[in-house]
Amino acid sequence: MKLVLLLLLILQQEETISRASKAPYVRATEKCEKAVAQMETDPREAIDVFTSILENPKIKKRECLMRMEITPGTYSRQFKFFPWQYRGRARMRLAEKTGDREIALGLLRLAREDLNESIRAGLASSQTYLAQAQQAIEKRQKVEPPKIDPEPLFRKTWRGFIAEGRFDSAKGYIESKGGFLSPDRRRYYLSETDDECRRFLATARKPFLVGLERVTHPEILKTMDQVAFEQDFRLPGRAELVVTIPEYEWCVSVARTLVLLRGGKDGLGALLDHALSAGTMREFLGVERLAYAIVREEIEDRVQEAREAAAKRREELQGEADALRNQWEQFEARVAKKGVFREFPRRNFALLLKEFPIDFEEGDRILDRLMDCMDADDPDRAMSEVEESLRGIRNGWSGYSRESRAEIVRCQIAVAALRGLLKGNPVDEMARILRPFGVDLENLGGSFELQQFGPKVARLFQRLRQDAQAD
Repeated sequence: MKLVLLLLLILQQEETISRASKAPYVRATEKCEKAVAQMETDPREAIDVFTSILENPKIKKRECLMRMEITPGTYSRQFKFFPWQYRGRARMRLAEKTGDREIALGLLRLAREDLNESIRAGLASSQTYLAQAQQAIEKRQKVEPPKIDPEPLFRKTWRGFIAEGRFDSAKGYIESKGGFLSPDRRRYYLSETDDECRRFLATARKPFLVGLERVTHPEILKTMDQVAFEQDFRLPGRAELVVTIPEYEWCVSVARTLVLLRGGKDGLGALLDHALSAGTMREFLGVERLAYAIVREEIEDRVQEAREAAAKRREELQGEADALRNQWEQFEARVAKKGVFREFPRRNFALLLKEFPIDFEEGDRILDRLMDCMDADDPDRAMSEVEESLRGIRNGWSGYSRESRAEIVRCQIAVAALRGLLKGNPVDEMARILRPFGVDLENLGGSFELQQFGPKVARLFQRLRQDAQAD
């Protein structure tokens, strides 16, 4: 049989997907190959994957050998893209593992439909599997004699649709094959299909919430590969749903926002709206934590930029940070007013905002103090105290603005220059000693103009500027 299948495969038509059209096929072939590998061990999961491929309206070419155009004249390896056949085979495998005869028969009949679709699509190798499916159906049917009451078999087939999450197909089956049912039993099956769909959606959202709880920072989303992202945040498609529930719709809307964040787009407002519309504390915390991480990082980024920013830009950054804090406070006020979650985390950005650089207001007073030192009984000692005070200020100057740090360095140069020149050190010698301070002042964009201490100090400052610019 392997030789026959090989010959049929050789004769199978090959399709080439252009670069412009390949995106959905790349994802579909990757998912298809992974599902084929797990057909033996987890056929139910494989069925879900093949179903998602077959329900994708962007996938037009099926049951073919396929290559992707990578660059003009360059193509990928050949893919066996047979989703109809694969789903039929997966259903056959699931039927083998199913002890319930009627459920197995329902799966085998669905497999037969898939294989017939594959054959109609031109895949001749599916004829062999179709024969196997038919044999399995006949074998299962012979296990027990036909029952007079058709409802048990009907129910098992209906249950097969339910087990696969195919609720619209289940209702279609009731309409087409449930003519023997009484009106009450028919209403029961229709109502039960709706209830099963609701239960299915309630269960299907749980892995989504687990994935959401793992995303505590937007960077986690950006670094996830596409397969992992789709696995963590997979939700049932709408095609086979007959009803929906608010919890499912909430997850769908959150998933759209996660895609935006993953692409680097702004999603803060949407996350706060999701938190406000959450029905449970678990949902609320899942998006609130992520929104908080975004706001905190946005403020931290502005604090960091402000440390080296000029006054005008620093004022803009402070305003932006205050706006983010206000946005968060308004969000918390709305949560409190809504009253659904009486105990929720209260976030405080006060300490973070205090890290914005402040201005050093003592510069002019220190220069005035230096002038007073000249009249002291011991000028050098008096200036030494000023120098020591400046050294302490510089050791803790990380909280000061760029201009303030420049002013501190400028005062340090002034006091060191005065002390050195009073001791008789020449300007060239002092310029050599103070050269590192001159470089710091230049890097901070500070002023080298200082006339109030006489021409030698002024000349020393100019020399330091020349040396710093030469570096």
